[in-house]
Amino acid sequence: MSASSTLADPRRLAALERVKLLDTPPEEPFESLTRAARDALDVPVALLTLLDSDRQFFKSSAGALEPWRSQRESTLEFSLCQHAVVSGEPLVVEDAREHELVRENPAVRELNVVAYAGVPLVTREGHALGTLCAIDVEPHRWSDQDVTLLRDLARVAIEQIEARSSPEDGSDDDERFRRLFADAPVGMVFMAEDGTFTEVNAAFGELVGYAPDELVGRTFAYITHPEDAPVHEERARRLLAGEIRSYRIEERYVRKGGEPVWVDMTATAMERRDGRPRYTVGVVEGIAHRKREEERLRFLADHDALTGLYNRRRFIEELERELAATMRYGDAGAVLLIDLDGVKEVNDTLGHAEGDAFIAQVGGLLRRSVRATDTAARLGGDEFAVVLARCSQHEAGSLADGLARTIREEVRLGGPDADRTATTSIGVAAFSKQANLSAAELLDKADVAMYEAKRGGGGRSVLHGEEASSGRI
Repeated sequence: MSASSTLADPRRLAALERVKLLDTPPEEPFESLTRAARDALDVPVALLTLLDSDRQFFKSSAGALEPWRSQRESTLEFSLCQHAVVSGEPLVVEDAREHELVRENPAVRELNVVAYAGVPLVTREGHALGTLCAIDVEPHRWSDQDVTLLRDLARVAIEQIEARSSPEDGSDDDERFRRLFADAPVGMVFMAEDGTFTEVNAAFGELVGYAPDELVGRTFAYITHPEDAPVHEERARRLLAGEIRSYRIEERYVRKGGEPVWVDMTATAMERRDGRPRYTVGVVEGIAHRKREEERLRFLADHDALTGLYNRRRFIEELERELAATMRYGDAGAVLLIDLDGVKEVNDTLGHAEGDAFIAQVGGLLRRSVRATDTAARLGGDEFAVVLARCSQHEAGSLADGLARTIREEVRLGGPDADRTATTSIGVAAFSKQANLSAAELLDKADVAMYEAKRGGGGRSVLHGEEASSGRI
């Protein structure tokens, strides 16, 4: 079915007619939904659009551009929303000027619509009536979390829209809106003017481990992690004071059992027609999985994935910090450059998995062997390094000897019961205030010593400046 035939589908237009929203004035809760989308996504414009066969009508807008702010409609020529309606799927555009589907749209050229994210409003019967969308006037990298938020708000919007075509039961829109929120798939809370919970849905209760009734009458302070409470309390104070209409925050709650849980929470003030506060709506989604992934990526930014030791970048930072301290306070130290002997042979004869196990064993041994004041790292491949802080040259040589001996005695190639032992070649380079070496110069000296150890047969350490014959085994 073509785009034009989809928009002109009699069944879709009949569904649109039944909700009786075309050409109606702005009203809550739709205004609150677009404000929440605009503020939470930090964009200048958010719209709730309904698409007729030849136009798009802006049922609600937050920050809409002129002339559409006043006219509240446009021809489909200017519509990016039509693509989401036709496909029935979200349309996410980081830079419309480079997006093949929409770059020729006059809204891009004439209204400076640069970034767009829109989620279709799809009825239970499968008819897409319009979209809830966010617009930016500069390139915008939309996250999965942003699209999820739009989906959640769109789900609330379509439930409210569909209620318009249901038989009237005498209740007002606000009560119906609350009932629709009760079954929302994300955590939802309604708060009175003082911030106390008046209604809590099942999804929120499940997220924090309480029955909804246990939370009614409480505030977010009851469940917010103490370390996150000050920021939350300040945002909530500003919202309740009318200084802001909405805020979004990532924070930790404390579940009933005491364990913390990461959430993404958006709070939006719902206003009376006379402008007085009516209530506040909180939309809360658990983000524990995303936080774990972020923590993993932060760890990998300066750690080696196989051994868990620092990587080369972080090692250089720590070495430069130690050298700066040496220049300031005069404490001497040393660098060990460690190369595993025969890793290529291990890979060729026992397989790469055993080679990785060899590297991981050495990494674990280094972590256990160095002092708390030292820094161990895997520089890459089969090469490791250690910064020995506040250590004399003699002490560094003794530590290197002990490390080579420990690796030879404890690391087994082919498994813990195998007879084949591992050896390493270790180069030692000392640093002091008098030497005034840079990190690169120091590593070069350690590298020279390490290769001297290898030429001496491996399985030994050599201090920079010594002959291979004087290296210790």
